[in-house]
Parts: sequence; structure tokens; C-alpha cells
Amino acid sequence: MALGIGATATIASVVNGVLLRPLPFRDPERLRMVWQRAPGVGVEEDWLSPAQYFDLREKVQGFEELAMVFGTNATLTGDGVEPERLGALNVSSSFFDLFGIEPVLGRRLSAEDDHPGAAVKVLLSESLYQRRFRGDPAVLGRTIEVDGERLEVTGVLPPLPLDEDLLPTLNTVPVFDLVTSLPIEDPGITTCGSENYNVIGRLAPSTTRAELEAELLRVAEGVVQDPGSLGAGLEAGGEYRLDAVSLLDQVVGKWVARRPEERAAILGVVENVKHYGLGTDPRMTVFFPYEAYASRTLYGVVHGPGGAESIAPRVSEAVEALDPQIPV
Repeated sequence: MALGIGATATIASVVNGVLLRPLPFRDPERLRMVWQRAPGVGVEEDWLSPAQYFDLREKVQGFEELAMVFGTNATLTGDGVEPERLGALNVSSSFFDLFGIEPVLGRRLSAEDDHPGAAVKVLLSESLYQRRFRGDPAVLGRTIEVDGERLEVTGVLPPLPLDEDLLPTLNTVPVFDLVTSLPIEDPGITTCGSENYNVIGRLAPSTTRAELEAELLRVAEGVVQDPGSLGAGLEAGGEYRLDAVSLLDQVVGKWVARRPEERAAILGVVENVKHYGLGTDPRMTVFFPYEAYASRTLYGVVHGPGGAESIAPRVSEAVEALDPQIPV
């Protein structure tokens, strides 16, 4: 019998959904968020520009796919109803392949929708489709007014499993109800600026982390030698690097950063924790020392042969041997 006398537990919901259950995307362990960093000018973490996105697509072979995403707010008007402010994502068509997202109705964006001069298309969230358009499939192919422009509706999307930790966009938007195409015109393709875009890539199966880092280093070295491609207030020769952070590290890192007083060394990892009862599915639980998070209640996690009736006496004996004053 293995006995674990638990400490008072802090349940981190963000960790619950990431460490115990895989991120709800295709090949989540291979997804990377690309950040630029320039500590010398106080830029610890910054988004990229469209020009940098196209530069990475051309020069970095370690990514099987790259997508560009811009988070914003948009106003839906017209159709005889009150204007509504909504969360929106402007995305390259590769966004759908990268995350493995398929519409529940209609079509997703295509490579043609990325081309300069292409008309901007829009997909609706399923909740917006039901609420605003009464679930009428005739909305496909129609145009709706978004921020004063008429956009053709091409599809309806399931709930997007994205939040500010997974996809920290320039404008923090808790729910995305509109997804629009992102045709980039010159000079945006060739000129750095507007460094407000998330760039996410999928690591190629044959590429190691070290190989990807080496490729990003070469691109960064080229940036600091070319004043015309500098962003983030850099000067030629300044300290600059590109980092590819796994989405798992992205989520956990953001969670920890918001709780600096709760930082702690990780001593170990256990699996199959049934904190809420032996008859429940495993859920992620973060255990801290009792002295750090003292309370009147202690929890025990027990795994062994037989039912609870046969295990309980042995648990009581084990706890009593540790401290006869602890009630079980």
C-alpha cells in the first residue's frame, strides 16, 4: 500500500486543465509561442510584427507551421438591433490547421484569404450565431457589419479553448465571438512596426528544441545587424533575442507570475490523484507544505488493493504511528 498524507492543497484551475489533461489542440506538446526580448531597452517580452512573422516563415525550418493572431475588440452593428461590442481575433488562415479547429458550419479561412487585397471574411462563434442570428444557416454567405465594414460570413465556430494565458493578445479579451481573416498589405509585409501580433508555431517532428533555438538565434543576430528591421526601440548591435515558449510553459509561467508570493520549488510530480474521491476522475492537485498553508483540515490520498473498508484501518494505524493526536 502506498500512503500519501496530503498537505492542505491549493487547486490551481489553470494547471488542472493543462498538466493533467492535454491542451485541447492538435499536437499540443509541439506548439510554441514566439516572443522577442530586448532586456537592454526594458523589453522583457513583446509581440512580433507581420514583417517578422513573414521573416520567420522564410528563414526558420524548424516550424512545421506558423500562424499570426491579433486580438482586439470589434463592434457588430446593423440588422436592426443594438450595436454590440465583441471580442475578435484577426488570424492567418494557418490558425485553423495549427490549433486543429474546424467550423461546425460553413468553411474555415483559406490561403487565398491571406492574400493582399482579399476581402476580409468573418466566422461567428456558435453562441453569437444562436443568440444574434437565431441559428439560421442562411447567415452563411451574407455580409454583416463589423466596425463599419461589411464582411462575408463563411462559417460558425465551436467554443474556442483560448484565454489570456494561452493567447495573451494585445487587448485582453476573455471571449472571442468573431474570427476574421488577416490579409496583410504592403508595407506591413516588409516593414517592421505594429509589433502587436501573436506568432505561434508547431515544431516540426524532426526538429529538436536546440535546433529551433539555433535557428531563432541566427534570425535574431541578423535583426541586430540590420537597423531597418529593428523593433522595440532597439539600436544596431543591441541585445536582442527570439524565444519559442511552449504553450504549457506559457500558461504555467503566467499563472506563477501573477502570484509571486506563491512561488515555490517543485519537489516532484505524482499522477492519478483522486483528490475528490476514489470514484472520481483524476484531477490536477498542487500540494504545498502544511506549514506554508496551514488549515484545520488535512487530506489523505490513498491507493491500494481492496475497497475503502480494508484500506481505512491501515490508514488509521499509519497516521496514529506518526502522531496519535491526529484524528482520522
